[in-house]
Amino acid sequence: MYQLAKDIGTLNAYSDINTNFARCSTLVYKNKGLPAIDLAEHAYYFCSGENKLRFEIILLIDQGLSQEKLEAQIPTTHHKVLKQYQNLIKRKGTLAAFDLTANNLKACLQQIE
Repeated sequence: MYQLAKDIGTLNAYSDINTNFARCSTLVYKNKGLPAIDLAEHAYYFCSGENKLRFEIILLIDQGLSQEKLEAQIPTTHHKVLKQYQNLIKRKGTLAAFDLTANNLKACLQQIE
């Protein structure tokens, strides 16, 4: 991770890692389907899905779309998350949003153990 960030920049490294993680999660879901709720795999499914959605929110914000178009592309359950990310990016930049997403994923995964 550190070498990748050094080679291509921190923002690009976060983007690459999230893209690959989302791709991997999607393939697992397509091949194995939704895990039963009583399995540990279900918690991993939830964490990866939440991470993927937050990553997509960051990418949508970066496109500079209107608020209406942004909200139309994400579930209403995540409109508050959208606003939080918009505020964070406005104050501290996109890198801070990727940091938050990474911390959220880590916290989610730690709850499984």
